[in-house]
Amino acid sequence: MGRELEIAGEFIYDSTRKTMSITGLNNSYEINIILYTGAVGVERLQKICLCLIAENPTDKGSMPTCLKGHNHLELDKEINKYTEERISKNGRGLLGVYADYYNNFRYANYTSGMHDNDLRKLFMGFLKKLNGKVSFDEPCAAVQFKDFKRFYINELGRMAIHYYELIEEKARKINTYI
Repeated sequence: MGRELEIAGEFIYDSTRKTMSITGLNNSYEINIILYTGAVGVERLQKICLCLIAENPTDKGSMPTCLKGHNHLELDKEINKYTEERISKNGRGLLGVYADYYNNFRYANYTSGMHDNDLRKLFMGFLKKLNGKVSFDEPCAAVQFKDFKRFYINELGRMAIHYYELIEEKARKINTYI
C-alpha cells in the first residue's frame, strides 16, 4: 500500500504541475493529461482507503464491488459509509468530472464521433464554478486564467488531503505504517 500511495501522489503532482504550465484551454492533449493524471491519482487514494477500511481484505467477497470499476463518485459513496468526513461540493463536482472523463473521454481519440471540444467543455464546466460569468470562448486575461488554474489545483489538493487523512487515520488504528 505504501508504494501505491507514493504512485497516487506522483499522479496528483503531475496533474498540478501540468495545470500550472498551460497557457490556455485550447490544447486538448494538455487537458487530457491534467484530467488523466488527476483522475488516476485520486482513484488510487480512494481504493487504498477502501482496502484499509475493509473488515477482511483477504476475503475478495467482502470487498466493495466498486473497487473493480473507475467511478470516483461510487468509490466516494462507499468510503462515506465508514466516515463522517466529506469532501466539499466542488470536490464532488471534480469527482464527477473525473468519473465522466475516465469512462467517456479517456480513449476518445480512438472513438469516431468524439471531439476534442467535448473534453474542453467537460473541464471548463468545472472551472466555471469559480466564476460563471467568464466566457471561455474569448481569450481570458492571464491573471484570470491563473485563478482558474489555482481553483482546479486547490480542489485537487483538498481532495487528496481528505483521502490521505482518512488513510493515515485508519493505518494508525490498525498499526500499519504508511
